[in-house]
Amino acid sequence: MPTWVERYSRIERWLGALASAMALALALDTVSCGGSKSPAEQAGSEESAIESPPPSFEVTMPQEVEEPADGGAAESKAEPAPSEPEKAIRRPQPTFSTDQEIATTLGESGAIIKLGAIATLRIPEGALRDGKNIRVALSSSSPSKAAPPALGPSLTLEPKLRSAGPPFEVTFSLPEGVNAVELVVPMAPDSTKKGSSKAEYRRVAPKKIDVKKKQALFELDELPGGDVYLTKGTPPPTPAKESAAPASPTGKAPAGTK
Repeated sequence: MPTWVERYSRIERWLGALASAMALALALDTVSCGGSKSPAEQAGSEESAIESPPPSFEVTMPQEVEEPADGGAAESKAEPAPSEPEKAIRRPQPTFSTDQEIATTLGESGAIIKLGAIATLRIPEGALRDGKNIRVALSSSSPSKAAPPALGPSLTLEPKLRSAGPPFEVTFSLPEGVNAVELVVPMAPDSTKKGSSKAEYRRVAPKKIDVKKKQALFELDELPGGDVYLTKGTPPPTPAKESAAPASPTGKAPAGTK
């Protein structure tokens, strides 16, 4: 029967052989894996070898929203309320002032021509496309017998010229005690009537009457190339006052009531 010394020797030899075998296996595994790459590294190298495609752009066109067949409104995002349009700013215009007559050349910027406290012609910006010779003067001529009677002096507006933009503005001071007026504007004779040379006139209602300033404002699409003046207009109808119901006698009830 082996002694304990022999048993210890055998176990020691087995342990030594086992340690040698494990060391050899570890060395072989290191040699076999030293020249290869991990799966993650291999995938990275393959991806780097493939060129990436160029970037693409997505364009989304607006589409019309169809209303449901049942007539209900389609859901949509609330749009912001449109902003209020900006009011046009009137730029300062050159002003000419005299008592009798002004003759000058005006362009696109227009001008304000004042003849004392009697009348004012305003040529708004854009009414003239290029330079035009404009004459405004107090006229000493009287209207013909066939024309409407005049209230105050006449005003000469020359030449005959249609506005290329906003209308011309003519302001007259109102005669004392008169609030209803119209502007008498001469018209060219009717060319369709043979031998017709009779002067014709048209009456223009005021665009605004300022009772406090005692002025009447008129708008003209064209300068007449002649004299204009005020004539008496038709006053606006006064609203009828509602008649009050007759009061019933004291102590008696109206008919039809108990």
